[in-house]
Amino acid sequence: RGSPRDAGKKTQGNIRRSPSLMVLKASMKGETGSGELSVSDAIAEAGYPVQKLEVETEDGYLLDLYRIPRPESKEVVVFQHGMMDSAYGWVLKGDESAIAFAAYDRGFDVFLANFRGTPPRRCTERVKTFWSFTFNELGKYDMRAVMEKIHEVKTTEAAEVVGSEVPADADYKLRAVGHSLGGAGLLIYLFDCILRGRDHHLHRMVLLSPAGRHEYDLPLLAQILCLMDRVVGPFLNRLNFGMTVYVSLSPLLFPTLYSILTGRHLLSLSIFS
Repeated sequence: RGSPRDAGKKTQGNIRRSPSLMVLKASMKGETGSGELSVSDAIAEAGYPVQKLEVETEDGYLLDLYRIPRPESKEVVVFQHGMMDSAYGWVLKGDESAIAFAAYDRGFDVFLANFRGTPPRRCTERVKTFWSFTFNELGKYDMRAVMEKIHEVKTTEAAEVVGSEVPADADYKLRAVGHSLGGAGLLIYLFDCILRGRDHHLHRMVLLSPAGRHEYDLPLLAQILCLMDRVVGPFLNRLNFGMTVYVSLSPLLFPTLYSILTGRHLLSLSIFS
């Protein structure tokens, strides 16, 4: 299928290409009047349709869920970003080479999810301390709220097609793509559903460098760096750089140091300890 741009729709805008920390700040600027593109702006400027949905989690956080809609499609995909990132990252390139647009061009109904902690960081009055959560809540609550919202949307649209007032079986196939922290959140969500006997609605998961926590068989240098994290972490934890999860910076610094010293890569060293 050809890109909507080929049909003479809007041309690509001047989309900001930024490191992850800047992506967080850029993701809402278009909606605050600064003249820079938000997620919705980036999608629209590239010539694609866009919907913005609001999702409320069971524990009171309000999440943005963006959609590049193909209501008639039974092939559905949701993209979940990683740490220090947002839904903006999936459309950052601003044309069909961005993975979200490529999925839409291939016939998918596309959803782009945001974790709590990404701008504009909203919650209900039930939440007393915004940053009081771990990555477990991202999978248990955020991912579940997103999946249930997608299921609600697809079943409601299926009912409208057959003229029923009751949500119908949409018979859709939902793929989930998670990068880094997003992959960890998807795994937590899946296992939580299995343990509780709930329907996870997933047909397939694609995990891109999923984050994890290493408990056993770590090299000696990695064990030393983990111990350093326990010492340095409490001091760095007081700083907030717009991270998706309010945690120590040391899990970001020490794996890099480990890679430089050993020439080996360590996946998500002691993340969220």
